[in-house]
Amino acid sequence: MDWFYALNKQQQGPVDSATLRALFQGGTINAETLVWHAGLDGWKPYTEIATSLETEAPTPAAAPAGDLPDFMTGAAAAPATLAPQDMATCAHSGKVAPKKDMLQYGEHWLIPENKDAFIAALQQGTAVMPGEIRTNMIPVGFWWRVLAQIIDGIIFYTGTLVCFIPAMLIGGAGLFFSGFSGQEIDPDVITGQLGALIVGYGLSFVLYLAFAIFYYIYLVGKNGGTPGKRIFKFTIVKADGENISYLRAFGRAASQFGLYLVGYIIGLLILVGSAVASTGGTGTDPTGIVAGLGIFVMVALIALPYLWVAWDKKKRGLHDLVCSTRVIRD
Repeated sequence: MDWFYALNKQQQGPVDSATLRALFQGGTINAETLVWHAGLDGWKPYTEIATSLETEAPTPAAAPAGDLPDFMTGAAAAPATLAPQDMATCAHSGKVAPKKDMLQYGEHWLIPENKDAFIAALQQGTAVMPGEIRTNMIPVGFWWRVLAQIIDGIIFYTGTLVCFIPAMLIGGAGLFFSGFSGQEIDPDVITGQLGALIVGYGLSFVLYLAFAIFYYIYLVGKNGGTPGKRIFKFTIVKADGENISYLRAFGRAASQFGLYLVGYIIGLLILVGSAVASTGGTGTDPTGIVAGLGIFVMVALIALPYLWVAWDKKKRGLHDLVCSTRVIRD
């Protein structure tokens, strides 16, 4: 039976059932990869047809170009009136177009509007050609990711301190000096200083949010990783080895924050609830054992998304599982 599959927005194949299974077992395709063969009513995820791969059909056929999924723009773009040698695949977007409408850059063909973006990606070492896959994806181990995380933490929290300088200069200074002036405090002055405090912290929060978006979304989408990872040539990719988009970078960052927040809230509830229950509602814990246990649970839940890397075979954190990403060595 001849199978076709989607990879990097391109139709690939035909391959036989044994080859398709080998592609899955080797990590070239995954459970969500779309596949098709003659007789199916449309493209299906690999996971839906895995049990039928032993069934062979003697009728080979060309893939149904007219029924390709919308994202596979390149596979359906070639006009039937042109010979294959007159067509080319854009090395940046993956779309197929007539060569007469494209630019040639070395051995690569480009749709004109993609030339600058492609050259920039080449210079930064982040370009992955359509149809090109990373067949030797070596996952980054737990301790290496811990080291990269520490470096990112130092860089990010240094930037965070810079972001909160306006809060200290605009709002904090006035309240500090008014408290030690030895003069009677004017309510109007206090009102003005509180207003300055709100403005200062509001500006600092906006700067912090912009910095977080730049660091964990823009840099990841553009370079394939945060500075802490790129220092060691680690790259965040999709499960099939393709570079991640800005949207997936956003989803990965959001899932990290969401998992952290859930762990913090659950741990805090356990900490408070256990302490209150053990002391009969007095709010005190003479031994400190319950409070220590609550803190341990909180830290464990917060760290769980990252600790998951230690025992996952592909060294993925929970946020990698949520967003179908992997951290690999270049």
